[in-house]
Amino acid sequence: MPRALKPSEAPEIRLDYDDYARLPNDGRRYEIIKGDIHMAPAPLSGHQWFLANLLEVLRAHAKRTRSGLVLPAPVDDILSAHDIVQPDIVLVRRERMSIVKARGIEGSPDLVVEILSPSNEDHDRRTKLRVYEHHAVPHYWIADLRRREVEEHVRQRGRLRLRRLWKEGDRMKPAAMTGLAIPLAPLWPPAELV
Repeated sequence: MPRALKPSEAPEIRLDYDDYARLPNDGRRYEIIKGDIHMAPAPLSGHQWFLANLLEVLRAHAKRTRSGLVLPAPVDDILSAHDIVQPDIVLVRRERMSIVKARGIEGSPDLVVEILSPSNEDHDRRTKLRVYEHHAVPHYWIADLRRREVEEHVRQRGRLRLRRLWKEGDRMKPAAMTGLAIPLAPLWPPAELV
């Protein structure tokens, strides 16, 4: 009779893109990080308000400068077989458009934007920051709607480091998009939606 495996001897199960593709389309946002599944409910209204406003600014700049493609969630960013995420906004530079495929982005975008929700703050600030750092994403922004500020992280010496904390009324001049100055004040949702 075969002996029972101890928990430390059990084979590690790591989900991949095929497992991810079989997840239900139930309105939740699923991601796979290091082979483990993560789930979040649909974003709140304030989240989507900010996303729509920022997306409009980024798309207009990318179109005017012909610098690349800006996409909103839901879009799969397949960083590796065991790291599939759905950033709120991504930018892929024109010279790297080969990573945009039919099923999503296959590789590291040039810019990733995450907008914090009460249910995902720790996930975006820690877990996803480490994943984006590991996969050499050069620019990562975290928008905090409650504090009305945007953290701009830039890759330096192999790490994503805080370049600047942009406050509610600042004109954000991000390193990721040359020649762009984003007035943040008009982007924020009304306080009752946060």
